[in-house]
Amino acid sequence: AEVTSDYHSIAAWFESNRYIISATAGAGGYIDPAGDSTVTHGGEITYYIGAEANYHVEDVLVDGLSIGPVETYLFSSVTADHVIEAVFSAECIMGDFNNDGKIDLADAVILLQVITGAVPNDCFVAGDVNGDGHAGLEDLVYTLRKSAGLP
Repeated sequence: AEVTSDYHSIAAWFESNRYIISATAGAGGYIDPAGDSTVTHGGEITYYIGAEANYHVEDVLVDGLSIGPVETYLFSSVTADHVIEAVFSAECIMGDFNNDGKIDLADAVILLQVITGAVPNDCFVAGDVNGDGHAGLEDLVYTLRKSAGLP
């Protein structure tokens, strides 16, 4: 009996599903990597979040849900697209009414405007030195002493 055989070669290529993770950072900080990153099915990626000088991490949102003010976040076993967003807030320096990161005479001028009623007293929480809920003379004395380099 004669045996015949036909040899055939079959090749197949498979590609894993890929997912996009979009990362954004608000003013006052960064997220790394920023922008869109591609992750393969079941893969992982770590994000690093940091604040610039005079800012802090206020919150991190993953897919619109707050996870708190974290400095790293790991997406593991990825099986879908995701979004991560870092939110930052300016640090309040007691007596720094203009939020420029230092206490100087410009802050004292603003405080005098608040005390005299020329500027509303509802948005200067950083200047409320004694915690009484409004800017007053005690706050002015503190600001003037600090701007002069006194304790």
